[in-house]
Amino acid sequence: MASQLSGIAIILFIAFGSVTVILLFIFAKRQIMRFALRSRRGPHASVGSGAPKSLCREIDRRLNAIDHIKSEPWLLKSTNKQLFESEDITQLTPHLYRMKVIDDVKELCRLIKKENIAKSRHIQEDVLHYFVRLHRNNVFLNINIQVLYKFLSLYEHARYQDEVFSYQEYCQFTELLNELKKNFIHSYDASKSATENTHFAEKNLKDESFEPLLINTFSSSTESLTNKFTNETTV
Repeated sequence: MASQLSGIAIILFIAFGSVTVILLFIFAKRQIMRFALRSRRGPHASVGSGAPKSLCREIDRRLNAIDHIKSEPWLLKSTNKQLFESEDITQLTPHLYRMKVIDDVKELCRLIKKENIAKSRHIQEDVLHYFVRLHRNNVFLNINIQVLYKFLSLYEHARYQDEVFSYQEYCQFTELLNELKKNFIHSYDASKSATENTHFAEKNLKDESFEPLLINTFSSSTESLTNKFTNETTV
């Protein structure tokens, strides 16, 4: 009887031990999956379940490429932009002024890129460093650096600072923005005309250098024809 009970106890011990090991294995696997999903920058569900491996790899590749995509969307809708053309522009909420300032700076960057793609701004480049670099490259010829710093400080205020950005600050920013635009267009036209004049002068210089060569060639050919005609007449 005692041996029978001891045999049953051994079986129960083995059964409970197996169940415990299985439960610990399931728990450990679940914890590992949780930490793996937390550390992974992606969906917390299997993507392409049951699909071919090639399709799953393509889906994962495209999802991983999202981290490398950078974009700066326009903040104001067309309906909100129309508010800045109405008489109630002084009564707008401060966040609309902030959004309009950010969109205006992006519009200025687009204008610079359109006129000279070599001066375009990379999407991850800081706006302050970008405009200071343009000023050092003589893009804004007649703009004082203090004026540019004032323009950039208003932009930083509108985008990052928590103080109220009122209509007065927006008017100051708009005035400086228009001044920068006019100066850039004037500087670009001046540099473009100077480049065209340089090319025209180089072309004239080349034409003048070739002119004596053409005269000498024409003179030598004329003399040879004259001598040939004289010889034939003598004969």
